Parts: sequence; C-alpha cells; structure tokens
Amino acid sequence: MLNPKFSSWAENAVDPNLVRKREDTLNALQKPMKPLKLPGLVKSLKDMLILKPTDVEDLMEALDLVPQVDDFVAALAQTGFARKHVETASRRKAIRAVGTDLVSQLVLTGLMLRDDFQAPSEFVWTSFWQHAVSTGVVAHYLMQVVEGEFTPGKGWDDGKNKKLTSMVALNTLLGKGKVSAYLGGLIHDIGKPVMAEVAPYPYYAALRAAIDEQSSLYEMERRFLGIDHAELGQMWLSWNGINGTIQQAVAEHHDLNKKTSALASTVALANQLVKVYGMGYSGSPVVDQRNVWKTRSWTDLQAACRNPEITPELMEEHFVPLVGHLPLFEPLPRIGA
Repeated sequence: MLNPKFSSWAENAVDPNLVRKREDTLNALQKPMKPLKLPGLVKSLKDMLILKPTDVEDLMEALDLVPQVDDFVAALAQTGFARKHVETASRRKAIRAVGTDLVSQLVLTGLMLRDDFQAPSEFVWTSFWQHAVSTGVVAHYLMQVVEGEFTPGKGWDDGKNKKLTSMVALNTLLGKGKVSAYLGGLIHDIGKPVMAEVAPYPYYAALRAAIDEQSSLYEMERRFLGIDHAELGQMWLSWNGINGTIQQAVAEHHDLNKKTSALASTVALANQLVKVYGMGYSGSPVVDQRNVWKTRSWTDLQAACRNPEITPELMEEHFVPLVGHLPLFEPLPRIGA
C-alpha cells in the first residue's frame, strides 16, 4: 500500500514523533483542517446497504459503464460459485449465473471507485480494493450457504428443499432487512483509508513499522494513531449515518471467537479466508493462521443453518477451493497504479 514515489521515507527509520494520541486522531476526523474526501463514498455505500431487486436488462446496460466489472462478472460466471456454469457466457447468461444481487453490488462498487474514491497520494489502493472486493464476494457466497441457497459441492437450491432452522431464528441473527453481506466484506477495512486521509504520515509509519517488525498492522495502528482501523471504521460509519449490523461487522471483523451477528461472523470468516489465499493486500504482512472451522464465528453460523450437510469437512473440501479460484477484481485506473 506504500506508494514507491515516496520511497525516500523508507530510507530512514520510522520517526517516533509521528505517533498520535487517540484523541488527536479522532479530532482530525471530526474537525478536519480541510474538507475530507472520503464522505463522497457515503451515498454509494448507503445504496448498497440493503439488497434490492434489479432487472437483468438494467444490469446489462450498467455493465457498459464499468468494463472492468463486466470482465469480473464474466470470470465469476465460470467459477464453481456460478448458478449455472457456462464456458463462454454472454453478458445476460453471466449475470444470471452470478446472480443479480451480487452483480448490482459490483456495478455500484465500480461506479463508486471510478467517480467517488479519492485517496491520499502517499498510498496505492489497487491491492486494498482487490482484498476488499474479494472479501465481499466470499462473504456473499458464505451467507448463501447460511441461508440454505447454496450447498458447496452440490450447487444451488431450487427453493423446495431448504433445511434451515426457523425463519424467526435466522432473522434474529441476520437482523432486520436483508443487509448486504457483500457490502460488509467490501468495507470491513474502511478504517484504513480513513486513517490514511486524516493522518497520512503516522499511518505511513504504521505500515512501515508493521513490515519492518513483521507484526500486525492492527497493533501498529494502535501504537501510531492510538486506535485501530476496525474501531475507527465503525465510528466513521456511525458519524455518516450508516448504522446497524454493518457497523458491527466492521468493528468485529478480526474477532472470530465472539458471539455476534451472522453478518459479522460471515465477514470475519471471509476476511480470514481471503487473507490466507493472498487475494489483494490490505497492509498487514502477518496472517494469523487458524482453523476457522473451530471458531465461534463458524459454529454460530453452522448452528443457524443446521443443514446436516454443511460441516467443516464439506466446507474445507468444497467451499475453500472455490475461494482460491476466484478471479481478482481490477479496479479502475483512477484509484492507483
């Protein structure tokens, strides 16, 4: 994420004077010396918050506006996550294979990155957004498993033979309304660009120190900014009117052993799987290796589904390999080289 144009910073040791207190970081966000650019994302994020029915014809036209998303959807249609695998998919078939819900979210993502995302020049964001989109896609498909729509190794349910717990129990976990699991994955690290905008030099130092010491970026953020990206991301969402379980998912995406919402558990698991496969890069050189199927996040999700076919063994054999074969999203040129 460090822009090589600023390589002169790397020639010297990390400056200890770059350390900020927590209150200083929060004050820079709440009372910036100049208008911040990240709030430009808020409208697009709110549009993605709740899944809405989308017409295939409208999506076909929308994909003309974002050719990188068009390519990504075509590639997704040829993975094991597709509703119907097609070797050479037309745009219409690709949309139906991937699903209109996810395609509409990807289109909005492409438009947001093209039109609204303006980042500090000290950082390169291509790999960051590749990690974010990959996490969103994996979270989307993992939630389909929880909801009984998709059984890894068997395919998509036609709706006639779902083996779920009561809808009351499931809705309690999911929260009111069908919140986009994709969006939860997409913005789980939103606190990182927030930090980069309000405190670019301390954040650059945190990234440097994480690499130099081979330690978690999460820990270095606390050292240099007095707060980590998960907590700051939750605050930023709250201050911009994006509330509910999506906030919780952002705040808790590093904690796989906490009782939480299905959305937060899904995002935490997706983030871990994406990091293990090295899909994109979000700044931390250290990946916490763990058996995700023994975490509280997974056991709670499995209990919500209660499909006897959905076991750790099945997920390891049939879901995890699909994650490893996902294509990488190519962000639009504006957001970095």
